[in-house]
Amino acid sequence: RILRFYYRRFLKYEKAVRKDKDIEDLHRMRVASRRIRAVIYLFRPQLRDSRVKDLDRVMRRATQQLGEVRDLDVLLEKLAQYGEEQKKDAQSDLEVLASFWAQRREKTRKDLTDYLDGSKFRKLREEFQAFFKSFPKESGDISQTEFHPEKRIRHVVPSMVWKAYEEVRGFETVIKDAPNETFHALRIEAKHLRYALEMFSEVLGEEADELTNRVVALQEHLGTLQDSEVTAELLKAFLDDPGKKWKGQVTPSVQKTLKSYRRYLEKIQRHQKWSFDEVWGPVSGEDFRKRLSDILSRL
Repeated sequence: RILRFYYRRFLKYEKAVRKDKDIEDLHRMRVASRRIRAVIYLFRPQLRDSRVKDLDRVMRRATQQLGEVRDLDVLLEKLAQYGEEQKKDAQSDLEVLASFWAQRREKTRKDLTDYLDGSKFRKLREEFQAFFKSFPKESGDISQTEFHPEKRIRHVVPSMVWKAYEEVRGFETVIKDAPNETFHALRIEAKHLRYALEMFSEVLGEEADELTNRVVALQEHLGTLQDSEVTAELLKAFLDDPGKKWKGQVTPSVQKTLKSYRRYLEKIQRHQKWSFDEVWGPVSGEDFRKRLSDILSRL
């Protein structure tokens, strides 16, 4: 039922993504694809179907295609927000970078459209439809054919959620003065924990909502760190080698403005690391563990 829900949501935005009138439609479709993969990841110990790996593989490709466009949307959005606070001359300089990224977005959007029109996306739909036909439309348990017999949601949710939490908490021994790669890995595990809590919110109850909010705050904090790091790296690459078409437009004034933007991004990274404990403690601490344990033990 959970997988069907997110798959329907995934397909719901396909037409809107093709029209490309609202970048949030693409964002929602990408989020749905990531949640589908999270369901597969979380339920992997219970699934006894060889097709599951194929489902994850084809959905991973869809997530990547959507992500390439979405990442550029975020770059352009953050650049525009930064530009709003700058003087007119600096705004004009920033337009060079905005045009460069917009051109890249057009190419990745065309690649996405070709993917949606192609055989690989058709194969995705066929494989998911065939998989769903194997199970009753509305099943409240996981005791069907390829699943371990007799088990129901309440039997597996506690260990599933706690395992996701263990993966997050395990970072407490390595997170101090860690490189950005470690923070990025933690962000991925925090995402898995968040999705697990949200997927089973109906059975976990309202008490779990506050814990979910803490995980969301952690994930978003790390997301800001990751976005600023990636943007700074792409900005450096553009300054080092803008290419023949753009080289003439990168004037000394543009270089100065873009270097200032890069310093701004590096400042964000330092701040996110400095203030990390504000969002890490509420998730890794004893209060979170006790409350989560109490909630899971009552299922």
